[in-house]
Amino acid sequence: MQTDGSSELLASRLSRASLLFAGLLSLVAGIWVGLGRAGVPVPFSEPASFPLHGPLMVPGFLGTLIGLERAVGLRRAWCYASPILSATGTMLLLAGAPVPWVAAVYTLAAIVLVATMVSLWVEYPAGYTLLLFLSALCLLAGNAVWVARLSPAPATGWWTLFLVGTIAAERTQLSRVIRPPSWASPTLFLVLAIGVVSVASGGFERPLAALGLGVSLAATAVWMARFDVAWRTLRHPGLPRFVAVGLLSGFAWLGVAGLIASAYGLGLVAVVYDAVLHAVFLGFVFSMIFAHAPIIFLAILRLRVPFHRLFYVHWAVLHISVLLRISGDLAGSWFLRTWGILGNALAIALFLLVTTVQVLRAARSKPQSALRAQA
Repeated sequence: MQTDGSSELLASRLSRASLLFAGLLSLVAGIWVGLGRAGVPVPFSEPASFPLHGPLMVPGFLGTLIGLERAVGLRRAWCYASPILSATGTMLLLAGAPVPWVAAVYTLAAIVLVATMVSLWVEYPAGYTLLLFLSALCLLAGNAVWVARLSPAPATGWWTLFLVGTIAAERTQLSRVIRPPSWASPTLFLVLAIGVVSVASGGFERPLAALGLGVSLAATAVWMARFDVAWRTLRHPGLPRFVAVGLLSGFAWLGVAGLIASAYGLGLVAVVYDAVLHAVFLGFVFSMIFAHAPIIFLAILRLRVPFHRLFYVHWAVLHISVLLRISGDLAGSWFLRTWGILGNALAIALFLLVTTVQVLRAARSKPQSALRAQA
């Protein structure tokens, strides 16, 4: 018979799992819309839904995931309003609600996330918590721009800085073990401030602003590659090495995005814009997600995801497909770009499949281990 404590733990896991599922649903819907927008003949994908690819992926999926992570970490009930509102926005969007309503709900979620980060900063005053707060402000700015402009395209620069800043903050927290020099943290804030000024000046919509944003992204990639602990954990086998490989390859793609934006900043045509965005959102961000998935599942759901060498399969498919997509963009090859896009979707599908299998295997082995211990 379950005690009250175990019942509360089960209820907590179920509520977190439902929010995580809503985030994953937004991810799947975003991929589906993205395939249709790229010209892949998929059912239930209409041109009117194509502009929703970005909102489903960033405020929908990543907003829910990051908000849930922070709420779990702070252990304050009101913080869960952020992922709940993000999940609600996704459900409304999939139900066909007017886009301005959905954008407003996502904006409310971002406001709560900003408040969450303020609470975190007050409780743990440090450079990385300040950066988490400033990054959440970028999400709020992007969502507000979406509401004001009735188009998600002008928000992409802000959403880019939200994700880059959040990941940089999390890696900064861990980099303290290697005792970086005193100038390291101010330098990171400086290069990200260049990105903020560039986005506020027009971001991807204005050539010089796109150039400045590219410089900021490239410099941030160099900073993380220089000061991250991944170089140390790369020497350890199993999960630590996989995490390190994922992190370092992600930093490389962020650098590539910055270099492309810098090189083409004075002529950022549509295909180059696609290359920059997906070098960041796929090559960089999903490398981080693939690397940290075992940690995320353990933190949010208290579920183990044992390392398996198959993890390197979806990692490899992701990076090969991003390379194909970006090469197709820059070379003007529809063939390479299309196969890259299909590979992107396959990599995420493999990641979800392998992760689910590993979670189920771990859950199945736990009762068996308990029975052996009793025997």
